[in-house]
Amino acid sequence: MFNIKKPKALTSAKKKLLLSVVLALSISVFYAQNSQKTTIFWDTSSSRIQRDAGLEMEYLDAYFKRFANVEVSLIGFSNSVHSKEDYSVSNGNWEILKKGIQAFEYDGATSFLDLEPYAVEGYNLIFTDGFQNAGTTNPKLQGKTVVINSSKIYDKRTINLFSILGKAEFLNLRKLKQDSLKNTSKLVEKKRQPLDSTATGLKQGVQLEEVVVTETIKESTELEATALGPKDNDAVGYAVQSIGSEKLLDAATTLNTGIQGKFSGVTIGQNDDLSQVVMRPSNSLLGNNYGLIVVDGVPLPPSQSSNNGTVFSTSFLDPRNIEDITVLKGLAATNIYGTQGANGVMLITTKTGSYGKTTNGSSNAMQLKDNYYDSKIKIDNKALVTPYLKELKKGKDVQSAYSIYLEQRDKYKDTPNYFVDVFDFFYASSPTVAFRILSNVLEMESPSYEMLRAAYLKSSQTANHQLALAIVNKLSETYPDKLQNSFDYAVSNRRLGNYQMALNTLNVLVKDKINSVPDLKGFEKSVGAEIRNLINQHRKDLDITKVDIKYQNNITYNARLVLEWSNPEAEFVVQFVNPQKRFFDWEHTMQADGRRLQEEIRQGCFTEQFEIVGAETVGDWILNITSRGNTITNNVTPTFVKCTVFKNFGKSNQKSTSYMVRLEESNEKQQLAKFTID
Repeated sequence: MFNIKKPKALTSAKKKLLLSVVLALSISVFYAQNSQKTTIFWDTSSSRIQRDAGLEMEYLDAYFKRFANVEVSLIGFSNSVHSKEDYSVSNGNWEILKKGIQAFEYDGATSFLDLEPYAVEGYNLIFTDGFQNAGTTNPKLQGKTVVINSSKIYDKRTINLFSILGKAEFLNLRKLKQDSLKNTSKLVEKKRQPLDSTATGLKQGVQLEEVVVTETIKESTELEATALGPKDNDAVGYAVQSIGSEKLLDAATTLNTGIQGKFSGVTIGQNDDLSQVVMRPSNSLLGNNYGLIVVDGVPLPPSQSSNNGTVFSTSFLDPRNIEDITVLKGLAATNIYGTQGANGVMLITTKTGSYGKTTNGSSNAMQLKDNYYDSKIKIDNKALVTPYLKELKKGKDVQSAYSIYLEQRDKYKDTPNYFVDVFDFFYASSPTVAFRILSNVLEMESPSYEMLRAAYLKSSQTANHQLALAIVNKLSETYPDKLQNSFDYAVSNRRLGNYQMALNTLNVLVKDKINSVPDLKGFEKSVGAEIRNLINQHRKDLDITKVDIKYQNNITYNARLVLEWSNPEAEFVVQFVNPQKRFFDWEHTMQADGRRLQEEIRQGCFTEQFEIVGAETVGDWILNITSRGNTITNNVTPTFVKCTVFKNFGKSNQKSTSYMVRLEESNEKQQLAKFTID
């Protein structure tokens, strides 16, 4: 796909005929004086392999015979403008300029986004096939503009829009050649041919939306019951809600009916047992959606939410013997009870305080033990070694390494993570070269999902949101059944300042996708947080009349963590280490939650968020990650995992930082992120 083919030589007679045709066209299009300046925009994307370089050279030869003395700026561009050289053509001699054109290397995707500043009042010649895949726009160039194509296949819709909006002429050199060879008795068409007028303009992509209902907890100076004893509410490291015995419904005969409607975001069926309480969106984090019930410091055996699951009865709890009830949520609360508390914890204190007491006092057998983080634990952050990276390291500088890349590209381009790995190799030394290389995924005819998803995560992590959006469009076109595409489309648009587009995408996702499928409630958490945060941060710029009122209230966290991964079949374990050096492992494995992983693959959702709330969360945090391989044994595709940390989420001083690692070897432990909450 990337090899440049040399054009076949034309006979002298055909060359002469074609030259006269093109020259006639040039004269019909251009009418300014010989001294006008010219800018040549040369598309160097890898898709231009099908171009006819001989025709392009003949056109320019005719051009400079017509305009023999002219100042020329040569602009090389693909995903962005990467070079600008100035030349003086005198007496029609453009040999030095020709050598500059012939020296171009063809690499990367195509975008017209950066062309406008380089246009001149004279003539702007754009040599391209019109396929924009790294950012779509229709630039309005000053002066006279001619779009020149010599490829077999070109984007008629884009060039048509360019012609209409930018008042550009279009010359299809290959068509002129064919027509001139068919009929040598008359001059072929002297003006541009009408093009297909069914152009649709910018790609909209798949719109997805998800919402997580997260209540805003009112702060209090009262002491709250916690798993570690009574504490001032301001010092509790998690979302807290409490009620005393006076708040219980007087007519309640069971504790289930007694707490109905007393806690925001807490739901339980009228005929269900209290142990079947749901305190967070049903994300099947552990294959079980029910929260943990702790009575007088002792956890009760959990009920199971699966079909025909076991239900532990709490009928022994007398509503008249309840002192208070506290609901805990959030990652910090989970740190205390481990995976057992991932769906929320309900702490019940009885007036007699007798449950679980023995002659040796009360016990708390389920509370997480031995979870103190040893900073001496070995973390493997060794350098990546692959055959292609070994070859690149032989380069003495960026240019020589880039030349090696161009030679090896055809050999390795189908390797799923090749372009991302090579991007990382060049990024520190030359971001421009690195992004050009990464954009090649847009030029692939049949890229794998893992390849595109990894490239999206990398471009997003390095804040190239225009490229990220282009990759999402490619994902939506190639893999339209993945809900993740719409979420990523909205996030990319938000990063680019397209707030209404982002909100509309999320809102459609919520209404048409998530809320109609119960198994997507976990994904709803991430989408909901995005909707609420978007409205809170940019309300004045948005029309929110179509957004459900329940998504319009703001939510705030000390930090919000969003995990995203590239391989749908990836299994891994993330270790969260809090400022108190206590850790909690979140397992994304078939063994821990096979149903969740299967649903992710079926729906195409590969995102999870975690909330950090409360005073105890202030300090240093560490996230480590361990690969557990892939769910299908013959899938050896490495996985990229990105973690975005939003500090002061939902507040005026909100800011974010992204981290990313590559997982390959099973059981290899790496540091994913390290950050401080102030």
